[in-house]
Amino acid sequence: MVLIDTPPMVNISDARVLARFVDGVILVVRSSVTTRDAALLAKQRFSDDGINMLGTILNGWNPNTPGYGYYRHYYAGYYHYYGKPAEQAEKEA
Repeated sequence: MVLIDTPPMVNISDARVLARFVDGVILVVRSSVTTRDAALLAKQRFSDDGINMLGTILNGWNPNTPGYGYYRHYYAGYYHYYGKPAEQAEKEA
């Protein structure tokens, strides 16, 4: 078995070019860095090229951090307009 680590495929075409010569690819996404849209775009490009995608690896995930990740900015905007939930405000008081 040979594994080849390529640069990020959304910005650089190396992964797509090499993928045409392999049996399958594994997409590696970095927690809190790779956006959902970038991961879906990579998956779609492999699909468009007829590449067999074997799976995905989540890299750099820390189970001790809050799980907001992708929705962090949504919650920040929510608090800006509506204030913190009553339960959280009571805990901080």
